[in-house]
Amino acid sequence: MKLSFASPAQSYYFEEAVESVTLPGVSGEYGVTGGHSKLCEQLKPGVVAVGSEKYFVSGGFALTDAEKTEVSVVEAVKLEDLDADKVKKVYAKATADQDQVTAETAKAMATALGIQL
Repeated sequence: MKLSFASPAQSYYFEEAVESVTLPGVSGEYGVTGGHSKLCEQLKPGVVAVGSEKYFVSGGFALTDAEKTEVSVVEAVKLEDLDADKVKKVYAKATADQDQVTAETAKAMATALGIQL
């Protein structure tokens, strides 16, 4: 299967052959391999996994057919580059400010890192 995965700032994969990709769909997490049926899914904040590489995404869309998957996200960060302490601080500030959108994104980042808030 070919994978294209990008944000406005960076292209992570461009028509690269991959075994599979796991995506955080709004209907639930799902995996895609070659031969998958056509699908258009909105992505929620969560983890996109391509083999052993994992990225936190804040949301986006994925278009899939039997031969390829195209993933377009607002922003993506390699999971290993996220700072657990900073995520906790952002979550605490967002909940104190009653900023629900930022709080939900920070909570999804914490979940991706395995942090209990």
